[in-house]
Amino acid sequence: MLPARDDADSFASVSVSYDAIADAYDHAYDGPPFQREDRMVARLLAESLPAGGRVLDIGCGTGKALELLPPCDYVGIDIAARMVAVARAKHPGADFRVGSATALPYADGVFDAVVSTYGSLSHVEDLDLALAEAVRVLRAGGVLFLMFYGVAAQVAGPSAGTRVVDYRPRCVEMPPASGIPAWLYSSRDLRRIVRRHVALRWIRGLTVLGGGSGTPVRDTFDRLLTIIRPDWAHTVCVLGLKVN
Repeated sequence: MLPARDDADSFASVSVSYDAIADAYDHAYDGPPFQREDRMVARLLAESLPAGGRVLDIGCGTGKALELLPPCDYVGIDIAARMVAVARAKHPGADFRVGSATALPYADGVFDAVVSTYGSLSHVEDLDLALAEAVRVLRAGGVLFLMFYGVAAQVAGPSAGTRVVDYRPRCVEMPPASGIPAWLYSSRDLRRIVRRHVALRWIRGLTVLGGGSGTPVRDTFDRLLTIIRPDWAHTVCVLGLKVN
């Protein structure tokens, strides 16, 4: 069992919270450390996804994944209407819509890959339902690439298990007492949950060594750390395959 919140309805506030910070969100993440993270995500996506396929981006936010994905037939969905509006303004002509990860408005087996980047699914209370929906819209052999907030994503540092918190997006100014409900996942719990839905290929962190733009040697060392110690990273990445 995963821990439950005392206020079970609080996840309904996620769209309101992200709507409130949508206009400032991209500007808060344009420094060298975040550019380095983006390069690493782009590399993982290029290595993991089929070329030129139809890709669904769950929790698309302002459309960051569209900028990082290799060429594909892209569709983005997010529960926060203002984030979707920003994405549409940035990427005219791209297919963005407002909707829920737990009730995807698509037919079965219509996507070659489903992605969810930078912790979007950490804001979904019923992760099993969201994963079931993601797998439902995947074709057989389709790829699932997901990123979650890891247990190190708090000042207190990593702990042994998954927990739920009032999460404050890095570098985004918010009132002192505010936060967005989110799960911080351990790699152990993610492995168990994801295996209920897809064949798990790997789990690794995104970056352990924070700050700066990075160097080839530093990035190589960081990649090794993220494989050996995924729970040292603020963000944990998962790759799975739909087998039937």
